Formats: sequence, structure tokens, C-alpha cells
Amino acid sequence: MLSGCALFSPAAPKDLRLVSVSLTNYRDEPEMRQIGHEPRRSLPLLKIEFSSATDLLHFAHQHEMSVYNRATICDRHLWPFFGVSSVYWKNIEVWPYSDDPKALPCTDCLNTGFLYHVYFGVSESNPEFMVYDLRQQPADICFRVESGDMLGRHSMSNVVVIPKEAIAEVLSTAK
Repeated sequence: MLSGCALFSPAAPKDLRLVSVSLTNYRDEPEMRQIGHEPRRSLPLLKIEFSSATDLLHFAHQHEMSVYNRATICDRHLWPFFGVSSVYWKNIEVWPYSDDPKALPCTDCLNTGFLYHVYFGVSESNPEFMVYDLRQQPADICFRVESGDMLGRHSMSNVVVIPKEAIAEVLSTAK
């Protein structure tokens, strides 16, 4: 007789849509966790806003799953770690143990969906990751939201493409 249990992964949203691309700096984003007590260093970042009808904070709490983003330069066809992996809603990191989402009513979600954001570095020179400099060579960035837990459940959203033209335009205003 065989016995066991099947673990079903909850469905990830398939309606992610790019809203905006802007330039920011790590030192100006207090929601991003910092290890240590040194002053925040200056590091240019792309801030990518996207929308979904799915409440990812509730999803993370309900399913006790981590929610994060994965990104790559689209034409490299790899999904290595690229950028900062956290997903943010308002100024809250989306993960299973964030503040209670019921205490944070979303007044704009009925019209626009939930607005989230992620951050990506403008350049990376560490060969253990991905070497690139979007200031010198803009490229399309593909990202998706994923969720997972220690039981092996995993799900992935649709892929969102950030056009290199949008990246180049944002970076050109910073010069």
C-alpha cells in the first residue's frame, strides 16, 4: 500500500504589467534592508513599478511562501540572480512575516490593481553573477515574480519585459 501527500503550489499571478521605470539610489531607499551599521553607500538602481490584481502580501501570508523576483537580461536566456530579489508594496517587503496586511488598507487597488516595485542595479562587475552596465549598453530586462517555501512548493508569474529604450531614457536623464 502506498501512502503520502501531494503538495500543490498555489497559482502565481499571470497578470503582471509594467507601470514605470525610474532611477533611484540605494542610500535613498530605507525600505531596503541593510546589513551592518555603516552609512548606506551610493549605488544607482532602477526602480521598476508593476501592477497585478493579486494581493501578494496576502498571498505570502496565506500560503506561508516567500515572494521574490528573478530577472535577467532577456537575450541571455538565463534566469540567474540579477538585481535585488525583494518585492515591495508601498514601503513593505512582501514576505510571509511582514506586518499584517489587514492593517494596511489599499485604497487605490480597486482602480489600478496592486502597485508593486522591485529594484535592479544599473551595473554589475562581479563575474559570479552577471557582468553588465546598462549605462553603456542598455538591454531589455525580463523579470518575473516567484514564490516558494521549504516544502518545495514553487510558482512563477508571467514574464514582464522592461524595454531597453525605457531604461536608456531614464539613465540619460541622470547625466
